[in-house]
Order: sequence, then C-alpha cells, then structure tokens
Amino acid sequence: MEDPKIATKEAQKLLMGLHYNMWHLPASEMVIFLGRGKFPKHVIDLILPTIAKCKICAGWRRTLTKPKSAGTILAIHFNHRVQTDIFTLWGRMYVIFVDEAIHWACCEFLAQKDAETWHQVFLRCWARYFGPPKVIVSDQEGAVIGDFIGKACEAYDIERDLQGSEGHTRTGLAERRLGLVKLAALKLPSQVQKQGIRKSQDDCVNE
Repeated sequence: MEDPKIATKEAQKLLMGLHYNMWHLPASEMVIFLGRGKFPKHVIDLILPTIAKCKICAGWRRTLTKPKSAGTILAIHFNHRVQTDIFTLWGRMYVIFVDEAIHWACCEFLAQKDAETWHQVFLRCWARYFGPPKVIVSDQEGAVIGDFIGKACEAYDIERDLQGSEGHTRTGLAERRLGLVKLAALKLPSQVQKQGIRKSQDDCVNE
C-alpha cells in the first residue's frame, strides 16, 4: 500500500481486508494504527471513506456517548490509574478495566455484582499480569466502594478514586472504551460464524 502506483481501488480493497482481519477495528483507530506504521498520507486519507462502506459495521453504527468529565488527573505511566466499570450485554454482566496512560483494556465475565466476585475477577484479569495499580477509578460502583474492597486496597496499597455524581464521571475513558467493546462484540458473532470459527459470546467480549 505504500507504493504510490497502487490504484485507489486496489488500496481500498487492501484496507477493507485489513479492517476485516482486525475484527472491524473502527476507522479512527485504523488511522492511528497505520499512521504509527508510517503509511503515506494518500493511504491514510482512504481509510474513512473505505471503512464507511463496510456493510457489517453499517448495521451497528450509532453515536457513542461522550460523558462529561469531573476533572483531569493525568496518569504518568502504565498501571498508575486504572478505570473500571460494570456493564451488561446479552443479559450477562461483564467488568472492564482500562489503563489511563496507554488506554489498554481488558474485559471479563462477572458472575455476580458483589465485592468478592469483582475482587476475584480483578486479581485474575488484571493484577496477576500487571500487579496492583496505584489508583482504581470508579463511579461509586457498589462492588468497589464497600469495606471489603477498601480493606483489599489497603493490603495492596491501592488508592480508590470514587468521585462521580450529578451527571459527571471519573470513568469517561472506561465508558468510551466499553462503548467500542459493545459495538465490536455485537458484530463479531455473525462474522466468526461466516468464517467457521467457534467462539462464545464471552470470547467475543474478551476479543
């Protein structure tokens, strides 16, 4: 695609194939991805109009929420500040963890919306790989604000940032990310079925 002699139609075909292979990565993220790969401007400019023609994405296109922020506190390195939120998809609960510094995220099935279950998922999904973060950020989520998690955070030397009310949020990044997760997860089942890949709904969320 870096060759300027490649015809526009051929470049668009390659971009659409890349979009499919990356599980329908949003056009905005493809722009960042290929930009970091030093692809030429004429290729980057083709991404938005090309991905806009994806029939699978068009069926799920909607306006993502843009939550208000309760304030700006910058994370200075990976695992410094980690946002968490709980959401429901297909009648099942999941929890998302998002690092504020590099925006890396992971999701996991949550069997029950209680402190003990959230704690187990946090250890299995995040802490076992990256260690405890310096700060856990949550919008007064019941599973996070109780005494059980408070004592656990004291043991791990984790600070809790729980401020969020009156329409404002501390977890704007997590809410934005889970909006993308939901869109991708809803599109994936039909896509993996067409390719003959056996994946559960939980697998689609994890991906």
